[in-house]
Amino acid sequence: ISMSSSGDDVLVGGYVNNTHLYSWASSAWSDAGVSIGGSGDCDVALSGNGLVMAIAYADATGYFYYLRWVYGGNLDPQSGLQSAGGYQAACTAATNNDGRVLAFGYCTRGTGGQIVGVQRATSSGSGGFTHSYAVTYITISDALVTGPFTVAVSTGSTVNDIYVAVGAPTAHGGQGAAFVFHANDGVSFVQLGNEGTDTVMDIVAQREIGASDAFGTSVSLVGDANSMTLAVGSPGAEDTSATVVGRVDLFHVSGSNAIITTKYGDAAGDKFGTSVALSEDDDQN
Repeated sequence: ISMSSSGDDVLVGGYVNNTHLYSWASSAWSDAGVSIGGSGDCDVALSGNGLVMAIAYADATGYFYYLRWVYGGNLDPQSGLQSAGGYQAACTAATNNDGRVLAFGYCTRGTGGQIVGVQRATSSGSGGFTHSYAVTYITISDALVTGPFTVAVSTGSTVNDIYVAVGAPTAHGGQGAAFVFHANDGVSFVQLGNEGTDTVMDIVAQREIGASDAFGTSVSLVGDANSMTLAVGSPGAEDTSATVVGRVDLFHVSGSNAIITTKYGDAAGDKFGTSVALSEDDDQN
């Protein structure tokens, strides 16, 4: 499920053509979209302005789909991101605030190390912006970083300055991992912190992770280089008494100041951190 910033539009994922877009009008919800998408389980993301839907279907054929909600209210389907190893199924979807950046986390790591596919809306059309079929891949070389991959696009990202958070909960045998990538030209993604110079990713790397934490099961990202907050969920984490309750870590960096805030679940089996979400101003999570 995903909601627009105003709260007037809600996108609800389903199974086999059963994704619905609901809009609030006057005093009631109306179903603005029925039988959207393809087959199989899906993940959905709705842009903050409520105008763009991203839908990832992990179906057996290996395709995934997104649909653009055109400004006039019509549904405009586009699909098919192709990797070097053929079509890859996507398990997660994300957009930025204005919907001009779409990111899809793959279910498995591609033969060329592809973990996320990014598409951008760089040209305008009659109904708004048109997303290019060209795909920019985010890759990682470490073979121990395995899928499925969760993904989040910073709400502050623009079409040419993009920040993407990626979680890999099965990495390193179930410990999990999380990364932030940045492209200041919209296409050349660089992993932040891989040279040990970026504060936010340095502190993520230093976070003590248990053998079965599933760190990166969920991720959320807001901000930019000046002030950034990353939330990472670890539903398999143990608390101080070695009880599996789950954990959420908040990594906040502003200038040269870095703060880590950790919250554990309340009871055994909570799986706290299964999903996380940050508000645009990162004061609420």
